Amino acid sequence: MTAIGIYEARTRWSEIVSRVEGGERFTITRNRVPIADLVPSGDASRTALRGLFKRMRTARAGRAVEGIELRDLIGTVAPLSLVIDLRSS
Repeated sequence: MTAIGIYEARTRWSEIVSRVEGGERFTITRNRVPIADLVPSGDASRTALRGLFKRMRTARAGRAVEGIELRDLIGTVAPLSLVIDLRSS
């Protein structure tokens, strides 16, 4: 999770929300103290998965893994709504 100050979050709000739609998570801080977590909602899990796979394709460009295709992995990823944030407990 990326930490971002509250002032920066306000000035770059549209960009940050777009990145959250892509599956990124942010911790908003005030004076370096975490005050809120900005995470994709349960409804955005499909968009988040698309963002994840896009980043995987980019990272893997030029690197081949014998016998494994990205499309074969798509059905094996657990929905983001099942991920539990242990920091909140």
